[in-house]
Amino acid sequence: MLIDSLFLFGTLKDRGLFEIVLGTNIDVFPAIAPGFSVWKVQSAVYPIMVKDSKGEADGLLLTNLTSETIARADFYEQLFDYYLEPIQVNSLNQTVATFVYMPQNSLEPIQEDWDLAEWQTVSAKETYKFAKKVMSQYGVKSVEQVKSELNI
Repeated sequence: MLIDSLFLFGTLKDRGLFEIVLGTNIDVFPAIAPGFSVWKVQSAVYPIMVKDSKGEADGLLLTNLTSETIARADFYEQLFDYYLEPIQVNSLNQTVATFVYMPQNSLEPIQEDWDLAEWQTVSAKETYKFAKKVMSQYGVKSVEQVKSELNI
């Protein structure tokens, strides 16, 4: 299955973190995932996207991605047990079939909207440091090795 686009709804919407993890020169467009909301997670700074019939999850659609970009995203997201799932989003006045990272373990969502600006103020600097450390291991160590070393 060829994956060449992603929908981002959380911390990777932040340009600084986005570039640390995914790199630059990526086509980015505003997008909405209807039927979903982005909520805070108990004991975590990153959010979860949950089904919500009245919700509209605000995010970014990344297109024309290379297999290298997807591999970098997989490496980072799988540290948190987030894996790709298909999703339909609205972007540029059309419905687009793409993929989104969703948790595969049981996270405890808090029924409160997650706020990117709040995350940028409170947690971005620490997350940048963490992401730089983790991504320096991309192509060197497996996700499992990095998780073990960092006790994730």
